[in-house]
Amino acid sequence: MKKLNIAQGVITFLMLLLWLGVAVGTVSLVTMKEGRYYEMSEPHLRVQSDVLQKSLGETLANSIPESFKIRVDTMKLSQPIDGGLKVLLLSIVYLSVGYLTYVLFVFKSIINDVRRSNSFNRDNIQRVKLLGLLIVIAPFANWLVAKAMVWWLEYNYLFDGVKVVSDSSFDFTVFLMGLIIMVLGVAFEQGQEIQQENELTI
Repeated sequence: MKKLNIAQGVITFLMLLLWLGVAVGTVSLVTMKEGRYYEMSEPHLRVQSDVLQKSLGETLANSIPESFKIRVDTMKLSQPIDGGLKVLLLSIVYLSVGYLTYVLFVFKSIINDVRRSNSFNRDNIQRVKLLGLLIVIAPFANWLVAKAMVWWLEYNYLFDGVKVVSDSSFDFTVFLMGLIIMVLGVAFEQGQEIQQENELTI
């Protein structure tokens, strides 16, 4: 029981920390003056032009030993801050934090029922299935966000000799973990139905 109380406390603390971070991030982003730059780790640029590749290699040749060859494949971007970018970043942040908050809330509700020694009631079983579904959705959402950022850059800016790409890939580990939780929820549901049928038979 003590461990469950600690887990519940940790989840509450994480939820508060998430929204505190969002509040600070929102204020700093909204008050950030246009003309400054936002450094992006994802997506980035991939050099496609051989001419540009050669030029970059020659520029950097003096920085490395002569016996080495250099190839510049990818480069980070620092995008100018404007109103559209602020809206996009805030939308992504609020959707992400809202999703994480809901996942933590569902998990906290499951722990509450376990604390009351009411682990396998119908509501809790539905929560377990919902938690699994939310985790299954996460890799798809992450992939869509990465694609949205690529689309945003390509739509608003013209790149010559380079391509906007994202290395964000579909996370099968998280997807499988979500499926396992969903299967457990279905198994608990079937177990509860069998128990109820046995009780009626008796």
